[in-house]
Amino acid sequence: MSEPTSEITEANNVPIIVHKGVYTLWEKPDGTLRVQYHRDDKEEDDFFELPGAMVRMAKAAQEGKMNPMDMMKSVMKMGMGR
Repeated sequence: MSEPTSEITEANNVPIIVHKGVYTLWEKPDGTLRVQYHRDDKEEDDFFELPGAMVRMAKAAQEGKMNPMDMMKSVMKMGMGR
């Protein structure tokens, strides 16, 4: 017998831990967000950044000040270096 679809879907949607560690969130003067972290399984720190322009765009979309089409146009311009 096969399992009900809802149980299969539910099992596949369970989040898994990728890594654990200590994390610090920085906001740079230009609005860029930097997540710096030290993983439990590594010796050195690492980081990734979300550019200030992307953060501002996400906030505008969240506040309803930018529609999805305008957001996509802005993302395309950023990717093309305009």
